[in-house]
This record gives sequence, C-alpha cells and structure tokens, in this order.
Amino acid sequence: MTPPLDRTDGPGWSLSDIYLVLFRHKTGILTCSFIGIALAVTARLLLPPPYQSEAKLFIRYVAETKAPAPAAGLATAKSPDQRGETILDSEMEIITSWDLARQVAEAVGPRTILGDAPPGNELNRAAAIIRRDLLVESPPRSSVIRLAYRHRDPQVA
Repeated sequence: MTPPLDRTDGPGWSLSDIYLVLFRHKTGILTCSFIGIALAVTARLLLPPPYQSEAKLFIRYVAETKAPAPAAGLATAKSPDQRGETILDSEMEIITSWDLARQVAEAVGPRTILGDAPPGNELNRAAAIIRRDLLVESPPRSSVIRLAYRHRDPQVA
C-alpha cells in the first residue's frame, strides 16, 4: 500500500511574491502613476468638461388626418408602440434636421452659441455646432425621446 500524498496548493501568489514585485519594480510603478496623474490634471485644466442639459419628450400619439383642416371624426390617432417605431424615428429626424438647428441658431443668436469664435458665416456654423452637440435617442419599445445638449457655457446648455 502506498502512503497518501501530501496535498499542497497549486501555483498562486503569496504575500512575499507581492512584496517582491512591488519593491523590485517600484520605480516603474511610481513613474507610470506620476505620468497618469499629471496627464489627468493637465487634461482637467486644459479641457474643462462641457455642461449638459437633458429633456425627455413623451409622445403619446400622433393625430393623422386625411384633410388639411381636421373635421370631427376624420382624425385617427396612432400610438407609437412597437409597431409605430417609424413615428418616433420621424420625430427624431425632425429634431435633428438642419432647418430646425438653423431656426434655433437664429432664435438664440449665433454669438451665444459660438462664443468668441472669429466672424464669418456665423449662422451656419452655429447651426452645425447645435446639430453636433445635440444627442437624440429613443430606448427600444418606448414612446419617449431623450434629448441631451452639451456646451461649454452653462447658460447656453
């Protein structure tokens, strides 16, 4: 009969292994930590985070009419359920359209959006910035559209 084998743990890390790695590579660890902290502080100072405002639009139904002036009984309501996803898609397309961004730039004023940017075709540049910084999304199987706008000035956002 053979004697039972002693059970030992497999390969692993002991406290002495951890100390060995930390003390042997302390200069590399400290150098990488210092560089990472310096880059984070520099990025925070040079690139301040933009301010963001959010809104949610609830679209319960869309009235669809056959005639330009709705008469009693001619209008039908479509609910934006899982089959009405095209209604939400079309609403999101309208919100992100160039025409609406240009109207917003006219209403708010291009100088407000652009800040101290050099002059020249300000209305189109302001509309382009509005479209770029506006996030429009709709969760699946939902009748809500989420809008988020980012800008570096909290009053504009």
